[in-house]
Amino acid sequence: MKRKLSLALAVILAAGTMPATAMAATFKDINELPWASSSITAAADRNLISGYEDGTFRAKNNVTYTECMVMLYNVLSKTNSLQTMDTSAMAGYYSTFSSMGIPTWAQASVIYGLSTNVLYLSDLTKFYDDGVARAATREDVAIFFGRALETKYDLLKTPTVIYNDQWKISDTGASYIDLLSRLGIFSGDDNKNFNPDAPITRGEMAVVMNKTYELLDGNNTGNQGEITKLVNNSGDYYELTIQMDNGEERKFIAMNDRTKVYNKDGSAEISLSRFSKGDRVSIVYTETSLDAIYLLDEEANSQTKYDITGYIMRLENSLLRLENENTGERQDYTVGGSCIYYLDGKKVSRSEFTSAVENNSDKYLYAGLMISTKTVKHEKVGNVEETTVDEIYLTISDTYTAYGEVTTIGDSYVSFQSEGGASRTFNFANNCQFYLGEEKSTIKELKEFAETGTIYVKITADLDEKVTKVVLSEDTFNENLKQTGTTYRLEGLSEKRMTVTSGGKTTEYTFGSSNPLENITFYTWDSDNKDWNDVKFASAQDYYEDKCYDAEKKKDETVYCRIYFNSGGKINEIYISDKSSAWTDSDMDTTERKGTVASLINGVLKFKTSSTEYTMLSRYNVENSDGSVENELNITSAITSSLTVFEKMANSPDVTLYAEIKADADKKVTEVKEAYLTYAKGTIVEYEPDKSMDERYITIETSDGAQLKLHVVARPKTGSDDYTYEDIASTGYVGSTVELEFNNSGYVSKITVDESTVQGAGKRISGVAVSADNGLKLKGDDTVYDWMSSVIITSSSFDSDQLYRLKEMIEDKDVDVYIKAKLTEKSRVEEVEVTIQGAEGILKEYDDSDHTVRIQTADGNTFTFNVLRKPTCDISGVTLEDLDEDWNGKEIKLVFDDDGYVEAFRD
Repeated sequence: MKRKLSLALAVILAAGTMPATAMAATFKDINELPWASSSITAAADRNLISGYEDGTFRAKNNVTYTECMVMLYNVLSKTNSLQTMDTSAMAGYYSTFSSMGIPTWAQASVIYGLSTNVLYLSDLTKFYDDGVARAATREDVAIFFGRALETKYDLLKTPTVIYNDQWKISDTGASYIDLLSRLGIFSGDDNKNFNPDAPITRGEMAVVMNKTYELLDGNNTGNQGEITKLVNNSGDYYELTIQMDNGEERKFIAMNDRTKVYNKDGSAEISLSRFSKGDRVSIVYTETSLDAIYLLDEEANSQTKYDITGYIMRLENSLLRLENENTGERQDYTVGGSCIYYLDGKKVSRSEFTSAVENNSDKYLYAGLMISTKTVKHEKVGNVEETTVDEIYLTISDTYTAYGEVTTIGDSYVSFQSEGGASRTFNFANNCQFYLGEEKSTIKELKEFAETGTIYVKITADLDEKVTKVVLSEDTFNENLKQTGTTYRLEGLSEKRMTVTSGGKTTEYTFGSSNPLENITFYTWDSDNKDWNDVKFASAQDYYEDKCYDAEKKKDETVYCRIYFNSGGKINEIYISDKSSAWTDSDMDTTERKGTVASLINGVLKFKTSSTEYTMLSRYNVENSDGSVENELNITSAITSSLTVFEKMANSPDVTLYAEIKADADKKVTEVKEAYLTYAKGTIVEYEPDKSMDERYITIETSDGAQLKLHVVARPKTGSDDYTYEDIASTGYVGSTVELEFNNSGYVSKITVDESTVQGAGKRISGVAVSADNGLKLKGDDTVYDWMSSVIITSSSFDSDQLYRLKEMIEDKDVDVYIKAKLTEKSRVEEVEVTIQGAEGILKEYDDSDHTVRIQTADGNTFTFNVLRKPTCDISGVTLEDLDEDWNGKEIKLVFDDDGYVEAFRD
């Protein structure tokens, strides 16, 4: 039976600890290694390591292998990170330990290491030499600690942390040293050497133990906190302010390519874009850099962080059909080949995910999707937008939820319309429960409430699709569209409770026994400054009592409030005002929406994932006399940000536009916070790559005639090795069709040219060559292209760069030649890439050491071709080894692979 380390094992560990009694405060030599003194103190205070009886720590002393295992066990034990092990395996190790000289005081930790694959039996040979304990090397310590941590954190096959003496590190050690370096546990010396063979000292070990403890300890306040500020600088880097649990406020710069970002258990690397203000994080850092971030909040992995949420209705191969939770619509998505799958918070493989879906067809499959949209070309229908699923988070449940606007509610059913317009009707289960907001109610009260105006409903259904819970509210349950809470009349406020009314119904909220000052934030409205003041409870109570009665008019006045709840349904914010317009005046009714734009027609903006319509203003980026700007519109992809450019991008069939907007209570777009393209296609009008960053641009014209002048990175990638961005800037590419890809800042980062559309210098042709003597001619093309006097020839099929040899091959009826050629402005051939697709003739020689074969064709030409290292011989009775001897002088066919190498011989 497997269980946690037994009491017996713990007793063994305690029976013979390393000799040490001195406490950190009395270490006489604490400053022997000044850079390690704070870690030594912390490790000692945490009872991870101790000093010697004479009051010293001896930081420069080496740590033995047996001592290392005890220290590692201590760290894992004190952070509740021990793995489950089979204690029945203990007895089998004692004879081994006796023969190897493992002392009693170290046996328990070594047993643990062997049982959990932190140690291998082969490792024990390093522990002692003729009965003398050996000093552990830095590399071996990293391997042991790395094996202990790899169940929690990603181990990369290809190390990303490189040391100057990387060549000294073994293949086994490289991945573990990389892991611990990424986690900030290990580091190199001042010369960026790791020194893998050097013994590890007690001072170094104290640092390693202390950092490992801080990484694993869930209660440690020095490396955990809450993000209080997060600034995205065009996706290039992020500025984070973190309020640490120990009271410190720390500021960091996090970069996607340098700062490692993980989910809570470190099982998956995620993007910095998944973070938001208020997220709980654990960090690994030095004074100057942020090395790794771990997202602690479970909600960070839940569907609420995803672009689209809903229920999976079908999953077949790469097709996923989802019933959108917000709109009720059912839509098909293509699952990308590199899609990442999560099942109840755990990263799983595609096959595991598919099996879970198939095996739970009788349950509800609630999923969050991360999606990306791009335009793809189809032969029959032309350009179409394809939405690809990049990540899926699945939760399997026995219940189903849906919501929308009530259309009819009867004694046994409810009908409603989802945000997307889909009509739904559900019957009540016999035990159905009814609620008005948070208050339990009856079907009679719900029917009466539904008649008072626009009312929203949220239902919970069981596996029989019968409703077990109905909740009605004046507020939409769709958090993506929800603008504000209900505005109540505040009728009473004390330290214990508050009383509010709305729609003729009175509700009393009890704060409970805890002090509301500790759990609730109060805000009062400042009419003069049109802003909310964060106040203490006493001030909020004074404000209410002052405003609810007009002493001059000697009459009662109305005081309004809104109540906001946390994820657990508890009140966490209360806003109080004497003006019902306060929430509109303070922009609290502002909606923020982001996503791929569907259209902008007659001033009405629509997103692809929502049916809500937003009205654009007539002008944006209006500059005031004091230099401030109102109604900003920021298009990071475009040289010029204007409503005209935004409209062109929104309506063009050849581009994909992403936008983040703010809209007021009337759905008017008051600000386009950010807009950028994620895909575009068109013909080149102009390309200027050599200007400064803000002026570097490419202008394309889309199929609807829209011209877009777009920012470009300094050296954009191209879709081929045959041309560079500098080639594209030449006049020969003007008028050519290109597809553009963009980075996170919305700048063009890749330009792929449709080479068939290139007209001038740099134009490329390709096909099977049919003649060459009087110029190059390709199959299916009547044009004859003249050869330049010095043609550059490259080929994987043969080693010759002579034009006359290439002409012989093309003219020879026994050789099939495929050509990719680059032309000059006068359509002369200046460069060719040659791939042989087939050849036959008399075998003259096969050299398996040089990987070549030589044949003579019927035309009398002799050609030598390159052969794969392990070709196949499909000639009956002839082996590859005897090919040259048995088949020399006979007819043979050569079969070539796609790269132009001979891959098989046939008769």
